[in-house]
Amino acid sequence: MVRPIFACLLALVLALPLVSVAATEEPQEVVRQTAEQMLGKLRSHRAELDADPNLIYGMVQQIVLPRFDFELISRYVLGRYWRQASTAQQQAFIEGFRSLLVRTYAHALLNYSDQDIRYLAVRPDKEGDRVMVPTQVAAAGAPAIPIDYKLYRDGGGDWKVYDVVIDGISLVSTYRSNFN
Repeated sequence: MVRPIFACLLALVLALPLVSVAATEEPQEVVRQTAEQMLGKLRSHRAELDADPNLIYGMVQQIVLPRFDFELISRYVLGRYWRQASTAQQQAFIEGFRSLLVRTYAHALLNYSDQDIRYLAVRPDKEGDRVMVPTQVAAAGAPAIPIDYKLYRDGGGDWKVYDVVIDGISLVSTYRSNFN
């Protein structure tokens, strides 16, 4: 149980870039650049993070938050209950859920230890407005963990993550089951 949770947390953080990626960027490059930027940041600040682990929160907020569509994720997680909630309740849920993910993933990142990431061919949906970027994350001597990033192109043309599927388990579906 610990392995899938750690992988899920690591996957979400690695899915987010340090800076906004150009709207013309391919979704696989968004994921690749995000991973490289996040891992580079972790490596270059390892001593500071060891001394003050709370620094990871700022890194996650800077790198992770811009690439996820927390409103859409929140809508999917709450399902039919989203429509029953007031605007204030919806905003409170989005903020609380965002904080939960930031704290959870920040802690997971502190345990990162140079796993290899392989990027597989992008799979578009039938309409072509959403894609899945499959990856595999493997540590030396351990089997690879499949991590699929689901992205869509927002109104500004940027790719946004709306779900992550780790070893066949969807982040959205898991939280929806938990919250129901």
